[in-house]
Amino acid sequence: MSIPKTQAEKCMMGCLMRKVNVINKGKFSVEEATKVAQKYYGTNETMMKKAKDLIDVCAKKAQSTTEECALAGIVTTCIVEEAQKAGLAGGPGSRSRRTVSPKFRRNSM
Repeated sequence: MSIPKTQAEKCMMGCLMRKVNVINKGKFSVEEATKVAQKYYGTNETMMKKAKDLIDVCAKKAQSTTEECALAGIVTTCIVEEAQKAGLAGGPGSRSRRTVSPKFRRNSM
């Protein structure tokens, strides 16, 4: 995940966040963002604590607007910056976690 710079990038992130309910009716959903973090960090309590703290910080910043594109820009920027500060890796957009499950790999023989 990178910080969206253009309006089009912010709107694309807004659309993606809306599709996974992280943005719902112009608001950032702490509950849905926590569900996304849970998918990435699972039972790792240390990482989930960091992720929840990050989500809380970003939720406060997200209260400044209800316009989807602007909200997505604020949330994405916050997530990227706070994740770097917290040392969170392997979350959304991380290349280190992008692997194909063996059940989805095609048999090449």
